Amino acid sequence: MNKYKEDYYILKNKDTEGIFTNKDDNYIQRKNKVQIYRFDDDTLAIQFYTKQFAKNRIKELSAIGIQLTPFQIGDNEITYTFSESDFSTVAEVVKAKKRIKRDLSDEQKETLKLRMQNMRDKMNRNKGLL
Repeated sequence: MNKYKEDYYILKNKDTEGIFTNKDDNYIQRKNKVQIYRFDDDTLAIQFYTKQFAKNRIKELSAIGIQLTPFQIGDNEITYTFSESDFSTVAEVVKAKKRIKRDLSDEQKETLKLRMQNMRDKMNRNKGLL
């Protein structure tokens, strides 16, 4: 999933102590409804957390010709596998969280930098008062 990190937010699993368990154990998430993660070298898996959300998205994906193969079906969670070549279409249908790229001028970057510095200073001052 690391090859998609420029375009999508990639999340990593942590254990109970907040330590990352495996650098390759990462996924793309859309709120608490779906996760997309690597299944094997050329296959990805998509896990839906609610059956109603899954039903609607599967209907949309099959209408545009994306082949999902059932992998695991539980009471509420459903997992399907699909070809990695279909990733961009699947991510668009499930509305995976994309990174927003902005082209800023040097002046705009400087303005944002000053604004951030002012916010940090204000927070540090407030911490000192508590």
